[in-house]
Amino acid sequence: NLSTKSSSGSVKVANATVKNNLETGASSGSVRLTESSAKDISGKTSSGSIHFENTTADTAYAECTSGGIRLEGLDVAKSAEFKSNSGSVGGSLKGKESDFSIITSTTSGSCNLKGSREGDKKLDVSTTSGSIHIKFE
Repeated sequence: NLSTKSSSGSVKVANATVKNNLETGASSGSVRLTESSAKDISGKTSSGSIHFENTTADTAYAECTSGGIRLEGLDVAKSAEFKSNSGSVGGSLKGKESDFSIITSTTSGSCNLKGSREGDKKLDVSTTSGSIHIKFE
């Protein structure tokens, strides 16, 4: 397991291979996870963004109170859940849209994903004030 937290400042984790859980968080700052793998990854911020780049996991979870979530080539085997209270969720996931059973919710913002129950993997994305724009590669 690997756990990193910051009260005031950003957290960056790069090139980490973790057998079980990789948890990272920041109260006031951003979280960036790149070129890493773990069974389960999670990131939480109160005031700051979360960025998952070229990372592989069975499950991924990200939650921001005030900040956006950016995905670049995130590869999940089972499920991904992203929540942003005040910020957008966007970027790219590995695979096809039809690989995922998709649930989305946004109060004030646009969304490019259609709800679907097709795939074996779960994708749950919600924002209160922000858009959802995820593509598949």
